Parts: sequence; C-alpha cells; structure tokens
Amino acid sequence: MSEQQPVESAPASAAGAALSHDLTLSDMARPRIRSRSALLVAVAVGLALFVLVASAFSVAAESRVVATKSNQLHSCDEILRSAITVRSQLGSAVNFAQLDRSQNTDSSRIINAALADARRSVSEMDATSYCVVESGDASLVKKFSDSALAVAGLLATGADQDLDTARTLLIGQMDTEYGELIEALIEQREILVDSLTKADETLGQLGTLATFIIAFFVPTVAMFVYRQITRRQRETIELARLLSEARAGIDWRSDLIHSAAELVEREAEHLPASSMALSLRSRLRDLDFLVGATAIGHGYTFEALTVGDLRDSVRDSWPTLVSVAGDGSDVLWGDRKAILLLLNDVVRNAVLRGAERVLVSGGIDSDGVWLSVTDNGRSLDEDAVNAILGSPNLVDATDEHLARRLEPDTSLLLIIGRMIAPALGGSFDCDSVGSNTRCTLRLPHAKTRRTAAPKLVATR
Repeated sequence: MSEQQPVESAPASAAGAALSHDLTLSDMARPRIRSRSALLVAVAVGLALFVLVASAFSVAAESRVVATKSNQLHSCDEILRSAITVRSQLGSAVNFAQLDRSQNTDSSRIINAALADARRSVSEMDATSYCVVESGDASLVKKFSDSALAVAGLLATGADQDLDTARTLLIGQMDTEYGELIEALIEQREILVDSLTKADETLGQLGTLATFIIAFFVPTVAMFVYRQITRRQRETIELARLLSEARAGIDWRSDLIHSAAELVEREAEHLPASSMALSLRSRLRDLDFLVGATAIGHGYTFEALTVGDLRDSVRDSWPTLVSVAGDGSDVLWGDRKAILLLLNDVVRNAVLRGAERVLVSGGIDSDGVWLSVTDNGRSLDEDAVNAILGSPNLVDATDEHLARRLEPDTSLLLIIGRMIAPALGGSFDCDSVGSNTRCTLRLPHAKTRRTAAPKLVATR
C-alpha cells in the first residue's frame, strides 16, 4: 500500500509543482482553448464555404436570368424594328406608286425593292415573335403581319384600283394596328427593362456578399478560385449589358420613335391649307414621318468608314467614268449602304446630264468629313437647287419638283439627298465650281461619333 500511495498522489504533486513554478490554471487550459478555437475556425470556414457555394449558385442563376431577359429585350426590339421597317417601306411604295400615276414616271424598281424589304421584315417579325410573353401581343403581331402582306399584295398588282385600296388599308386599318402593336411592344419592353435592372441589382448584391466572405473568412486560394469563376460571369453580365445598350437602344432608340411621332404632328401644323390638295398634303405628311424614322425604319448600321473605301467602291461601279483624288485616310461615321446609294445615284444623274468625267474626292474640315462628286455635265439652275435643298419642309420641296425648273431625275435626287443626309446626322449640298457641278455629302467624324447615338436632324 505504501508503494501505491506516490502513484495515486502524482496528479496532486504535478499540480503542486506547477503552482510552485508560478503557472496558473489559465496557462494549463490554453491547449484546450486552442483546440476549441480551431473548431470554431473550422466551423466558420465551413459555413463561409457553404455560403460561398450558395452565393455562386445564386450568381449563376441570376446570370441566366439576366441573359434570358437580355435576349427577350433584343427580340422585342427586333420586332419593333421590323414593324417600323414594314410601315416605312409600304408607305414609301404607296407614295412612289401614286407619284408615278400622277407624274407618269417609272419607279417600279424602287417599289419592288421596298415590297421585298417589307416582306422580308414581316418574315423576320413572325420568326422572332416568340419572345412576346403575352398572347394578346402575339395576336397583334399576327394581325399587323396579315395587313402588311395584304397591302404588299395589292401594290404588286400595279392596278390603280388596287393602289387606292392599298393606301386606304395602309392609313386606316394597318395604321391602327401599327399604333396598337408599337404601344404594346414598348410597354412590354419597359417591363423587360425593369426586370433586367432588378436582376442586375440582385446580382450586384450577391457579388458584394461573396466579396465580403472572401475578404474575411476564405483563404487566398479560395478567393482566387472564386474570382476565376466570377470573372467569366461578370464578363457575361457586361456583354449582356452592352448588347442591351447597343441593340435595344435604351439611350436613343425610344427617343427616336417618340421624335418621329412628334415630327408628324409638327409637320401637319406647318402645312398651309391653301398650298395643295388634302390628299397630297396627307401623302407628304406620311412621307415626312417616314423620313423622320429613317434611321430605324431602314435599319441603318452606323460604323466607322474610310473615305478611300467609299470612293473606291463608287469607282468600281463606274470604272471608265469615275476617277478619285486625295489620300482617302479620313474616317467618317455613317451607314455604308446608304452613303453608297446616294453617291452612286449622284454619278448616275451626272451621266444623264451628259457628263464625260466624274471626280470623287474627300477630306476633313472643322465641320466634319466630306465626300464630293464633281462632274462636267450640264449645269443646274442654282436657284432651283437651293429652293429644294433649303426648303423648310417636303411640301415646298415637292412644289419645286412639280415646277420642273430642273429635270425630274435631278430634283428627285436632291430630295433623296435631303432625306438621307439628315438621317445620317449630316448634310447634303450641290453647287457649281466654274462650269462643273459639285454635290457634297458631309458627315460626322468617327472620333466624335464613335460612342454617340445618331440623332434625327429635320430641316424645318
């Protein structure tokens, strides 16, 4: 028994020895405290990882929502663009057909091109109408498409009775359906924009929470992995936002639609009742609306274009007639198809006026980048040219065309230039240089318009 006594009293002896060396009970409990701290850290890190994984899944889900809403917004805008294009092209076809009937001209090529573009836009509108959530909106698209095809079919016959029927349908039933469709699509678009904005805000909040967790609980490796995952998601979100701004046109496309509607009202107020017949005033008012909606209705694509590329394209179309001048390094901002259409039409008119040489040049000055077409054909009446290009509205320009101080082809060219140039944000002018005639198209410089939206410029 005496040998076992020291063994049983060993813990007490150890405690006494510890106390004798100035150790406290807190010092003796530190290993247990450290083990508890490690457990708490492990629990905290595990909880943080769990929240992080949950946040990552939430971010991914919200990213899909953003992408889906962006696609729906893009599809909705495509329907808007197609509807405006259909209305624009059919209106142009009706106006040119009535002009042919009254002036005995031949615009069949322009009319056929407008009808083909309208039918193509109807097909695109029907193909993308699945994005419209409401069944009522889908039925509006169907009714508008049917009316548009009916108008196109009547115009294709070329009969006078069918032309009158087509115009009545265009400004009556189809115009009403067009207004209802545009109103419904704009309302649907606003709902999609609100949903996209809320999803983007939620996505930002989830990203902030995940960043907080990474900064305080997760090791550097976990932070690195998370950033690699979220970087791609953020790029997707940014691309979706850029796509929405570029194609949906939050900044300027809706303003253009409203401006075009206001343009019709203002133009109607400025038309004197005694200037011409009501039918002609109505046609010109429709035409002025189409001019105001040109940037959308014709699907213009604004991009940076070099003067050399444009003038070489014109020379390729007229290789034995056209020569070029200048280095062509200046860059302008506009739509390639519309610019070449106008320049080639100027050259064609020069040929009709007996030109043997045509010079296409370009450069830059304080007002922007200019493209000039100079020819040695028959000179023009400067007063008649200034009367058309400087007319306060299309009514006066058409009066000058009917006065026939210029050849009909020349006056129509000036009216087309008066339409296209303002829609591109520029100007169109025609003057005499000695015995030669010079037509100048002036457009914005690419450096000043690369990030700017095209603006409607209507001469009043």
